[in-house]
Amino acid sequence: LRLFLIIFAIVPFCCAQTFPAFRWIQEVDGSGLDQFAGMGTDAVGNVYIVGNTASPNFPVKDAVQSHLTAVATPYAASFNCFVTKLDPLGNVVYSTYFGGTGSDTATAMTVDSAGNVYAAGTTTSTDFPTTKGTYAPAFPTSTPVAFTDSFLFKVNPDGTVAYSTYFAPGQQIQSIATGLDGSAYIAGPSGGNLPTTPGAYLTNFCCPPVSNGFFLVIEQEGFLTRFDPAGAKLVFSTYLGNNALAGESGIVNAVAVPPDGSPYVASAISGVYRIDPTGSTLLASNKTLQ
Repeated sequence: LRLFLIIFAIVPFCCAQTFPAFRWIQEVDGSGLDQFAGMGTDAVGNVYIVGNTASPNFPVKDAVQSHLTAVATPYAASFNCFVTKLDPLGNVVYSTYFGGTGSDTATAMTVDSAGNVYAAGTTTSTDFPTTKGTYAPAFPTSTPVAFTDSFLFKVNPDGTVAYSTYFAPGQQIQSIATGLDGSAYIAGPSGGNLPTTPGAYLTNFCCPPVSNGFFLVIEQEGFLTRFDPAGAKLVFSTYLGNNALAGESGIVNAVAVPPDGSPYVASAISGVYRIDPTGSTLLASNKTLQ
């Protein structure tokens, strides 16, 4: 820290260059391994951080879950998610663990202008803290405990939980966006078994497993799913195609929703595509889907 301060004292003197002053610095971590999954701000300048922690002393305040419940294995640390809100001056408004006794990993998050936080990821926890009346409040019995399910949860501006639900095994959620009505759109690569909806753009998975002579290689294809504002049902859920829309590896990297509710999805490999608000029609693309 002293070296850091000395460098900043000398550089303006030597180079005649001014640097903006820090408004505040806040440390948000514990003694264990902490990983940041994303951050965002609301309309008044509050800052929201979502990530994963294996720290038993992660800083909490007004928490819905005040302690680490993840149980470490002999081979690796286990994580709970965390959500932390800072006010525009850097003070902690709330900070909480969120997860079960397995390992929970947030992979995507977003914040709407009102300060609602949406986070998604994967979990091995059969007791992930879900809420009643949501799309999938229970860990699927058909999924072995050693495998992972995906999840989505929403936190209100005051730090209480609006809803929390499992989604489906085999779905890797890479991005979240929200519509004006509070719908949550999740997107990423799928290895199959996506819960699609009637009338969706693509309801069948593209590719059966392929043998490379030693073991089966599972193909991936992109997916896009829209939840209703309560997290209770799927407005639509669709595959997005392989090799074109999702790229050869099936990676969908991002989703964004304009005011008209027709989401854009993007792949680092193959470009940007637009789906209609019902998830049934491809409105625009720069490549032919396969």
